[in-house]
Amino acid sequence: MMVELPDSDAVRKLTEAVERLTGEYRKREPPGKPVGIVGRYSSSDTSYQKVVSWTVGQVWERDHGRLDEVSMNSDKYDKTLFRLTVEGKIFFKDLQLQSTLTLPFRPPNELRRGEEVKIECKSSDGTAIIVTATITGREY
Repeated sequence: MMVELPDSDAVRKLTEAVERLTGEYRKREPPGKPVGIVGRYSSSDTSYQKVVSWTVGQVWERDHGRLDEVSMNSDKYDKTLFRLTVEGKIFFKDLQLQSTLTLPFRPPNELRRGEEVKIECKSSDGTAIIVTATITGREY
C-alpha cells in the first residue's frame, strides 16, 4: 500500500493560515494579569456569609477585568446553600449542590473597576459547614 504525501506547498499554506489565525486570536485577547482568589468559610451561620470575592482593580489596580470561572464546594452539600453575585446581580441563591460546581464564563464579559464578583454560603439549618470557593479571571 502506497501512501501519498500531501503537497508541500499546501502544507506550507495551511501552516501559514494557522499561524495567522493564532496571531489574530492573541491580538483580541486582552493583555493583563491573572487573578486567582481562593476563600474558605467555616461556621454554622444561617444567614449568608462571604466565602470569597473579587473587586476589579483590587489585585493589579487595573481598570477592567474579565471573569473566567467560579468554583465552589462544601464538606456537607446537603446542609449548604450558595449565592453567586456578579456586578450586583444575583445569579443564583439558595442553591443546594450535590458536588463541586465549576462555572466557566466566556468572553465577552468585561467588568469595570470596582465591580464585584462574590460567592456566599450559609448553613440551611445551623449545622457546621466548611466551604471553599475560587474565582479566576484577568485584570487589564
